[in-house]
Amino acid sequence: MAYTIHDLARDAGVSSTTVSRVINNSGPVKDRTRAKILKLMEEKDYNPNPFARGLNNKSMKTIAVIINDIMNPFFTTVVKGIDGICQEQGFSFILSSIENNPVKERVEIENLTRKNVEGFIIVGSRPTVDDNSAYLAELSERYPVVLVNSKIRGSNKLYSVYIDEKQASLEVMDHLLSKNPKTVYFLGDVTWRTTHYKYKAFKEKLLEKGYAFDESLVIPCNYNYESGRAAVNEILSRNPGVPFSIFASSDMIAASVLKTLLEKGIHVPDEISLFGYSNMEISKLVHPGISTVDQKMMTLGKEGARLFIDLMDRKAPEKKNRKIPYELILRETT
Repeated sequence: MAYTIHDLARDAGVSSTTVSRVINNSGPVKDRTRAKILKLMEEKDYNPNPFARGLNNKSMKTIAVIINDIMNPFFTTVVKGIDGICQEQGFSFILSSIENNPVKERVEIENLTRKNVEGFIIVGSRPTVDDNSAYLAELSERYPVVLVNSKIRGSNKLYSVYIDEKQASLEVMDHLLSKNPKTVYFLGDVTWRTTHYKYKAFKEKLLEKGYAFDESLVIPCNYNYESGRAAVNEILSRNPGVPFSIFASSDMIAASVLKTLLEKGIHVPDEISLFGYSNMEISKLVHPGISTVDQKMMTLGKEGARLFIDLMDRKAPEKKNRKIPYELILRETT
C-alpha cells in the first residue's frame, strides 16, 4: 500500500485532521508540530494528490463505504443512515458494491486507498471462512475501519456495530415454537457468519425444547427474491404435512416464501407460520404482513458513521464492539 495521510499522522503522533491542516495550511497547528510533519513528509517523500486536498484547499473528508450487494435493500437502508450522518458532519463517501466477492473486496480497497480516502466503513456479514480477515486487520492499522453488521476477532483496531443475531434468533424460535410446535425449517446461507449465528440459535433452541434436530431442516437459500420459491418446493416435495413453521434468515427470502405459499393455496399462518429477518419495507407491504426482526438498519448505518468520525477525531471508544438493540415485529404471518 502507498504511504498515506494516516501513516503520516501515526508516525507524527497526531490526528489525520492535524496533518490535513498542515497540508492545506487551513487551521491552527503549533510550529513545532508543523515542522515535525513537514520533515516526515520530506523523509517519506509524501506528496498528497492535489485532488485529495479538495477544492479551495479544504480536505475532501471522504469515506470509502463498501457493501456486499447493492441489490439487497438491507445495504441501501444502512447506506442511507451513513449518508445522513455524513451530511450532518460535512463528509462525503465513495460507495463500492463487491457482489459478495472477497477478491473484488481487496481490489476495491486497494483502488480506494489510491484515492486518499479517510478510511473505510465495510457493511455486511463476513464469510464464516474469511480470507480477508487478516488483510482487514492490517488495514485497520493504517486507516480507521468500522465493520457494520459483523465483527472480526483478533484485531485491536477493528471496530464493529451490529445486533446480537443469535439472541434475536433464539427469541424468534421461542415465538414460532409457541405458535406452531410441530416442525420448524430454517432457510438461509450458513456460509455467512450472521446466518451461521441464526442457524446456531435454531439448532440450540430445538434441542433445548426437546426436539430432534436434523440437517434436513436447514434449506440452503441465497439472499434474493427467488430463492424462497425453490425452498418451499423442496419442503413440500417431502410431504411434511401441516402445520409447520419457516424461519427465513432474510425478509427477501420470506417474501418469496409467502408469495409461493399463497400461489399454492396454502393458508398463512393457519397452516404454515413464517418469520423473516431485518424488517425491510417488503415485510410490511405484503399481505399478510411478515413477522420479522427489526434489525434497525438505519441505526446501524448512523452508528457506524458516528463511530468512524469518532475514530477520525481520535476518540476511540473503550469497547470495540457496539451492539444495537433489536425488536421482534409480530405481524400476520405468525
